[in-house]
Amino acid sequence: MRTILRRSVGGLLIAIAAGTGLWLVAERLRQVAHRRLIAMVPMKPAQLPADLRAAMDSVFVGVRLDAVRELERWLHGRRPGRRLAAEQALRKLAQDDSRQVATAASTAIRNTSGAMAGPAKTTVAPPPAWAWRPMAAALSGIVWAAYRPVRVIRRSIRGSSAAGSSPSAAAERSAHVTVYMDRNGSPGARLATGRPLRVDLPYHIEVAVRENPIGVRGRPRRPSVEPAAGEGAYLVVTLEPDDAESALVHEPVQGLELRSDGDSTRSAWFRLQPRRRAPRADPLRLRLRLYYRLNLLEVGMLQLTVLEPTEKGSGDAIYRQERVERTFAGLEDTQPRQLAIDLVHCADGLRLTFLVRSPTDAEVSLAAPVRLDRADLQDSLIALREALTDIALSARFSRELEGDPYEFDGQLRRLAQEGRRLWALLFEDPGSSVNEVGRLVAANPIAEGGLVQVTVEPEAAALAIPWSLLYDRELPREGVAINPFGFWGYRYQVEQFVPGAVRDPDLPLAADPVRLDFMLNKRLRNAARQVSLMDDLAARGEGRLLLSRPPVEHAEECRRRLEGKPAEIVYFYAHGYSRPRRTDTVMARAIESLRRRYEMLPEEDVQHDALRPLYESIGDASDLSSSWLELTYDRLQLEDLYELDRRPFPDSIVVLNTCESALLSPVLTDSLVYFFLSRGAGAVIGTECPMTVEFAHPMAERALTSLLCGRPVGEALLEARRHFLGLRNPLGLAYTLYGSATARLDRPVIW
Repeated sequence: MRTILRRSVGGLLIAIAAGTGLWLVAERLRQVAHRRLIAMVPMKPAQLPADLRAAMDSVFVGVRLDAVRELERWLHGRRPGRRLAAEQALRKLAQDDSRQVATAASTAIRNTSGAMAGPAKTTVAPPPAWAWRPMAAALSGIVWAAYRPVRVIRRSIRGSSAAGSSPSAAAERSAHVTVYMDRNGSPGARLATGRPLRVDLPYHIEVAVRENPIGVRGRPRRPSVEPAAGEGAYLVVTLEPDDAESALVHEPVQGLELRSDGDSTRSAWFRLQPRRRAPRADPLRLRLRLYYRLNLLEVGMLQLTVLEPTEKGSGDAIYRQERVERTFAGLEDTQPRQLAIDLVHCADGLRLTFLVRSPTDAEVSLAAPVRLDRADLQDSLIALREALTDIALSARFSRELEGDPYEFDGQLRRLAQEGRRLWALLFEDPGSSVNEVGRLVAANPIAEGGLVQVTVEPEAAALAIPWSLLYDRELPREGVAINPFGFWGYRYQVEQFVPGAVRDPDLPLAADPVRLDFMLNKRLRNAARQVSLMDDLAARGEGRLLLSRPPVEHAEECRRRLEGKPAEIVYFYAHGYSRPRRTDTVMARAIESLRRRYEMLPEEDVQHDALRPLYESIGDASDLSSSWLELTYDRLQLEDLYELDRRPFPDSIVVLNTCESALLSPVLTDSLVYFFLSRGAGAVIGTECPMTVEFAHPMAERALTSLLCGRPVGEALLEARRHFLGLRNPLGLAYTLYGSATARLDRPVIW
């Protein structure tokens, strides 16, 4: 009661002072009363929502950036407790291991440095015209005293520099999908809420990017794009039905133009004609993709209810985002890709979507379902990896690096036959439009060394397709040499991304000196040559390369090093093993094949000694239920790495040179490759089959030298493959790149 009376008296005094024209006195009284009220209430930080705390601790940079933007909105709010909690959380994120997250958090704190000091000091406005009329002022002053504090607080917030220069202002934009009726072949009225589509009637779909999405309902979506300041961005948008028979989309590839901030200046428009009924329980599904320079940004699903023309019923248009493939900041640093492949799982099998850049820089899209039996695909992958294994463990390559001319022709033909078989399974399904892919690529040839991007949704990641081993040329008759450049791995830089690992901008790794962590198993036969190689690289670096000396040989030491300051290059020269899934028959059959191969060899055979470490590594039945990397003294378990409470590899380049090992990666999840990429690594190089030390060492020498000379990892791997091809050795195709092909150092370390 006393507090209420004190406030009423204070308000009356302010009203009287304002009514008599004493504006300075009234303003002073109001400020004193407001400060006393704030002082009486102790300020405590508010509790952050569980989803916001989870976003702050996410392993993905894009999710943590979303958390920074949400905390910045809290920092601009009117509630002191929420502002204090936001400031504390942002100061924690300012120490993040990702430079992008740390910079965004520091900028948010710097731009709102005065937010916790209470309302900004306001400029006293001149008295209104009625201030000299005491009677009218006395009545109006009461109203002014009641509402003036709220108005001052809002003005101080909106007029602050933080609100006007917020770095997330442009990032608030989201994908916006709207469905329109047709009017004489052009968009008409917007489709009303609850109104379904009708079979065989045309409709128009607008895809835009807006700051305040008001489109069809769906769960909240992440920002869509953040182009360079002062520049526009041209996005390619594709729209296609999951079932080609359910609807027709005229010209399924359209463009969308964005300015540096605000809404898109030109939307993407699609003309849709449903062909059959799709009730609410089983709606028409249209998959939307957003590309920038053929880099897949995000994938969403638009669901529409379709009824017969005379059928009664209702339905809503629902758009939901399915995946974010890369962060949307720094698009100005994005390098163009020449071919984009997206693999998803549908009811009728796998579905491949292609976007090809023509020589004139126009984009062409082709999508068609891949109707194939899972067993057929598994058999093809097993046969392909067995062919590689036979070559890697052959008598000649178990002793030396250079191949025999006669043997090389046979080895290359066998690989080409299996690679062509895989190509036919994926792209030449009779009765569909998939066989148009070959003609599409032939009509839009990809430049030598061009970037090919492969993305996969989680449901389609059961098998990892070795894209570099695809052979897209016609096989010549026996006796005619095989053209090795029919293999994608000898023509293109193929980058394959694992599901759920959101990519960062294509920025180089900036460090001086560059750190290289060297993890070693000294029990490998040529481990001493690896140590000499590293010493030679460090000497050529002349202080620009900081090498871990001596090599890391204990699992516990390796974990401690990974928890510390991350290295730009993490290199393993060790045994390795990836645990297969319970339903994975590819790896189980491969392991059984390796066991039979070793047990059939006579003891005097040179391959017997070469395969002994591999046989022993897979013969330990007690440790086949986990994935590991075996160093000199013990094994680094994948489960132990997952216990690390931070992202140990921000944009690092990881090389898993696992020789004499069964480190096969038939799946894109639950593997060592997936762990490194999901924890922030920019690129990971792994092997498709067991590899002997006779090839693993020179391959490492070639690839690491190229990386330290400043080449991107995709270019370095392509150059190494072609180098060994000149030695009639095709084993460079056994090394696969996962992650970004453009990952590189910002400057050469050696010359």
